[in-house]
Amino acid sequence: MSNIIAGFNAAATVKPISSLLKQEDVCEHVRLDDGFGYIDGLFKRNRQSDSLVVFFPAALTADAVKNQQYPYLPRWQWIEDVNANVWCFEESLARKYNLAAAWFHERDFFYADILADIIADIAKQLNVPSEKITLMGSSLGGFGALMVAPKIPGSKVIADIAQTDLYTYPIRSAVENFCDAIYGTRDVDALNKEFRDRFSVIERFSRLKHFPEMTILHDLSDEPNGKTQVYTFLSELGAMQKDFNEPIKIESLIRNAGKGHVALHKFEMIKIINRVSGL
Repeated sequence: MSNIIAGFNAAATVKPISSLLKQEDVCEHVRLDDGFGYIDGLFKRNRQSDSLVVFFPAALTADAVKNQQYPYLPRWQWIEDVNANVWCFEESLARKYNLAAAWFHERDFFYADILADIIADIAKQLNVPSEKITLMGSSLGGFGALMVAPKIPGSKVIADIAQTDLYTYPIRSAVENFCDAIYGTRDVDALNKEFRDRFSVIERFSRLKHFPEMTILHDLSDEPNGKTQVYTFLSELGAMQKDFNEPIKIESLIRNAGKGHVALHKFEMIKIINRVSGL
């Protein structure tokens, strides 16, 4: 797999999701039809597994945006270490709008709903039950995984140093940039009021009335993200429990690596993925 990214075919054919069922037990580039264009990624077929692990994308680096480094798949080297069917996909809206991060927003719909349909369809084609689907992401990817999961009841989420509320996200300029590019305004206050369930994971859970099984990871040195994104989220989850009959299953793993907003190392995260996914 050492040259799999370098060899990505920019002119790849858009394929229906049903084509994944015919794929041999290898990792291949796939360009899937999302109903509005395409989404690039890597898919590893494992016919011996009844599980599906989905790696969500991270925000693009400044160099990746400048050099049009698409598809941007920072987790591609993790795929071979997961003994399951694996889909690792790009932040296609960041490509579309030439942004570092779009947080799965589109003007007329929430792209997290589209991703949920794609993932559910992939699982259906592979005969993977929803209880065997694990969604993993860090930072922006953690936000995406948390937003998608309640649309796939039974799926599990692993979210590391994730955003949970874009309205309180400390880097307001990044939020203003994607709002301007996608909605045509930098008025975050107004958009947050209109699309609160696209900005807040808690509001999304509340509207869909479902809490996925979650493993939430955080580094104590990642501030002010801890105060604005993680601790408030955990507190609000606890407060919501009394209003729902459904139990909230959540595991919180707090580390103190002293690295700030840096994702957990591959070696440690793969162990967590395998445990949560029952691999």
